[in-house]
Order: sequence, then structure tokens, then C-alpha cells
Amino acid sequence: MMMSYGHEVKSKDDEFIQIAEKGVASIDAAGDVGAHIVDFFPWLRHVPDWMPGAGFKRVPPGTKEDMHTFVNQPFEEVLKSRRNCYCTALLEETKGKDNEGVRDTAAITFSAGFDTTFSALLTTLIAMVINPVIQARAQAEMDLFIGKDRLPTF
Repeated sequence: MMMSYGHEVKSKDDEFIQIAEKGVASIDAAGDVGAHIVDFFPWLRHVPDWMPGAGFKRVPPGTKEDMHTFVNQPFEEVLKSRRNCYCTALLEETKGKDNEGVRDTAAITFSAGFDTTFSALLTTLIAMVINPVIQARAQAEMDLFIGKDRLPTF
């Protein structure tokens, strides 16, 4: 969130984190590329919703709205505040001629990091819990380089 939009998240209840969680859930609800027959035969998107087999056209209620908010609201905040971030740098580089492209690129960058970072941290936590010997070795290495009197920093 800081890199893409210049927004510092202070708690898990942050408004933008709530928006991101709903947006990522919307992406998950749509499914992977190639998961639906319409990905291979694009003309099927013109099939009426009521037709048997057209379940791929139905998405859970609120999905489109959540996705719209996920893509647009953080970008609109950057436009108002002009924070120092990836989004602002792209806006300056394109001189305002491709706001839609900048908006979409920032959303993709953020969503890619949101889910993968969470997954990596969760996997590490699980690995440490089930492997106490490895956890002790990792702790010893951190203590050697960082010390015991402070938290790690970049």
C-alpha cells in the first residue's frame, strides 16, 4: 500500500486494507484465467444469462462494486494528495495522458503484493510452528546479526 499508493497502514482495520480484502476476494470469485469456457470462446459472453450452462456469467452479489472500489478509491486518493509513490511517479511520467493505465497498473501491483506477501508470511509462520529446531536456528541467526535489543529494519 505504501509503495503503490503512498498510504501507511497503521492497523488491520485500515479502510484501504478492508477495500483490498474485498477486491482480492472479487478476483478470486472470478476464478483463474482459463477456468471458464468463455476464456477460450469469447463470443460466449453474448449468451443470455438465463441460458443453461451460462453460470460463468454470474458473479456473487457485490463483486463488481467491490472490484470497482478496489481499483478506483486508492487511485482517487493519490490524485487528491499527490503522495510520493509509484502511482504519482507514473502520473508524472505520463503527464496525465494515461490515468486509466496508471490506475490499473497500480491496482495490479498492489494486488500482486497483497496476496503473495500474506501467503509467504503465513507459510513461514506455519513452518516455524511445526519445526521448532529450524525456528531456533532462525532466531539465533537473527540475534547474531540484529541483536536482542531492537527490531529488524530495512
